[in-house]
Amino acid sequence: EAGYDDMLDDWMREMRAALDYVAPLEARTRSALASLGDSSADNEAASEFLRDALHNIHLVRTGVGAHNVEYAVKILSAGIDQIAFAHQQMGRELRLGDRPAVLVKPDGYCTSLCHNRLDTHGIEFFEEMEIDFDHEAHEFISCTRCHSALKHKEQVISKNECMTCHHTEEGQEYGVGCEDCHAAEFALYTGEVSLPDVDIEPDVMAESDVSCQDCHHVAAQGETLQAILGRCNDCHEEWEIEPLPVDDDFLASEVELRRLSDRLLVELEQQRVLVDDANRRGIDTARMVRLLSAARDGLDAVLRGRFHHNFAASEAILRRVEEVLTELKDLTDSARS
Repeated sequence: EAGYDDMLDDWMREMRAALDYVAPLEARTRSALASLGDSSADNEAASEFLRDALHNIHLVRTGVGAHNVEYAVKILSAGIDQIAFAHQQMGRELRLGDRPAVLVKPDGYCTSLCHNRLDTHGIEFFEEMEIDFDHEAHEFISCTRCHSALKHKEQVISKNECMTCHHTEEGQEYGVGCEDCHAAEFALYTGEVSLPDVDIEPDVMAESDVSCQDCHHVAAQGETLQAILGRCNDCHEEWEIEPLPVDDDFLASEVELRRLSDRLLVELEQQRVLVDDANRRGIDTARMVRLLSAARDGLDAVLRGRFHHNFAASEAILRRVEEVLTELKDLTDSARS
């Protein structure tokens, strides 16, 4: 891809700079080894570290770091640490000076050797959270906060760890709103779900300008619906509105919608199998595929948006999905006969 040809020049330049940096340390290491005359335990340990460091530096110098630049950076960094530790063991002061960027920290090579030449600062889909992730907005965070320094591209951060920043009052200052990560819930709540042949209105609370944070505490995670409903009544009391009955009866609507959606999910999968079979038999399935997609989109909107964010819209969507699957069943039955 574009940019890879320039990478080699970067590698060669950075490796020369790194080796220039360690050259004086290499000379001091040889002098230190020559001065270690006795066989004390500390001196023996220091000698082993110094010899290992010289071996690592020699390997990069003669093997040419650009042939395996990531490994070269790691063993040069290890060599510098070994020299520093050996001098500590000997009770000697060692001033290292400012290391080149690639040798400063475990992920120091990420940008200067590779990602400054690649378009990795754009938007990528974060599967675990089902959101578009903006790398550029997170450039103030160390690469290894989210990715392994040992295994290329491996993600080491979890959804819950992201929340330690985003689900705080301070995290809101970065300009990330609830809707940026909870897009499905926000769309259902505000009635911004776009599905054909379904009239979707905002939830009554959204129409009253009740925001996400009016119901959810920013720093709270894993709160039960009952706990949130109990907090609703504090507001209802303030506005002299009839309190909500915080019990199972109030949640009966969600239970019924959950049962309906479970049944429709089963029917959706059954129809998907039949559509695939019809396609293998050479039958024109264009109409079937469109209906299958419409049903799937409707179910996704409700299940990801969560029923209680808009009960009325959820029921309207599920009833439309039911109609679509009935129409689809007629087509697949006809194809089988």
